[in-house]
Amino acid sequence: MLGGGEDAELTSIWGQPQFSEGADRVMTLPAMMKRFPDKPIIFTGGSGSVLNPEYRGADTVKAWLEEFSLSENIIYERQSRNTYENALYSGQVLPETSSIDDGDGWLLVTSAFHMPRSVGIYRQQGWKVIPYPVDYYSQPFEFDNVRFDLADNLGNLGTAVREWVGLLAYYATGKTGEWFPAEDVMSGQTKALSI
Repeated sequence: MLGGGEDAELTSIWGQPQFSEGADRVMTLPAMMKRFPDKPIIFTGGSGSVLNPEYRGADTVKAWLEEFSLSENIIYERQSRNTYENALYSGQVLPETSSIDDGDGWLLVTSAFHMPRSVGIYRQQGWKVIPYPVDYYSQPFEFDNVRFDLADNLGNLGTAVREWVGLLAYYATGKTGEWFPAEDVMSGQTKALSI
């Protein structure tokens, strides 16, 4: 499970777990723990901040889960600064009984908009992953669903541009083997959702 919805700095300031957009990623943890009680779950999230690297997403999630006495069954990876390092360092904290290409694969939980780049990165490092997207920003197109909210639409455009640039940059630097993962890779969504 990739971090991104937690606010580690505000958590430290206020002394209680704080979350922002993308919290859907973290909110799936209790359900995953219940559905897969015998499977290892890795939460990966360090700090992408250059100015405040001491605030780490995994610490926020651990504090939140401790409130429900759920934190002991999670493996916390807290060194990563980006998605490439999420995959790299998650492989380093795996239990001895697991490997990155285990069985049917690992559920990769992240925001839907971030899934193509994440799948490409994890696959390039040898992970066998099944996409499990959450935190959707879109909905099927119908004229009644069209929103004329300029600020919200510009925010979503910024997110989309960042992901497309990220896809291109990661492909150009060899951090992913495909500019956009092939359809057969993304078809794992159906399988993941039916597990």
